[in-house]
Amino acid sequence: MTNTNWNPDSPAMKIKTENFIVQAASHLKDLQNGTMTTDRLVGEYITFQQIRIKQVNEDNALIGRSLATGTLFVCQTLYYA
Repeated sequence: MTNTNWNPDSPAMKIKTENFIVQAASHLKDLQNGTMTTDRLVGEYITFQQIRIKQVNEDNALIGRSLATGTLFVCQTLYYA
């Protein structure tokens, strides 16, 4: 998954969002009706977990970079003070 700048006026972004919602609604309907196979259900769960873990890792990396930058700034400030 690549980083994408949010542009609510982007036709491509609207289409991708609509397609994602349609697919999610289909999965929910199949799950509620009991027609989703076990393999598909497990596959969906794994996909969601991978997305969640990737987001957590990206957030942690961002926090780490922010902390490193802040620490460097403090050290430089103390050194030059």
